[in-house]
Amino acid sequence: MTDQDQIAALNELAGWRLEKHHNQWDVEAMESRSWESWIGPDKDSGDEPPDWLKSRDASVELRLKVCAGKTERVLWLNHARVILHSRTKHASDFDVAGITPREDCEAILRATGKWKD
Repeated sequence: MTDQDQIAALNELAGWRLEKHHNQWDVEAMESRSWESWIGPDKDSGDEPPDWLKSRDASVELRLKVCAGKTERVLWLNHARVILHSRTKHASDFDVAGITPREDCEAILRATGKWKD
């Protein structure tokens, strides 16, 4: 998955939604203007979604939210170990604490079935 695809999937898991805005016809440019923006799950969400792939706090908070059930936690841990093993050639449950935010997000997406190869 591209970074953009991962971010979009993570935003949706966290409750953000992509809203399309359409402007009126721009006479000077002779074209219609439109743009997209992310709308947070609540009023305290801020203007932009967190930088999931770089922020450890954001990835951990999301993991605790979407991998709250026992099945999702086990799936996340298994995916995290595989991802970590591919980088370090060694991975135990304790080593998973050293996973990067990007790796954490990949494990979250794989555990929730949102990862696309």
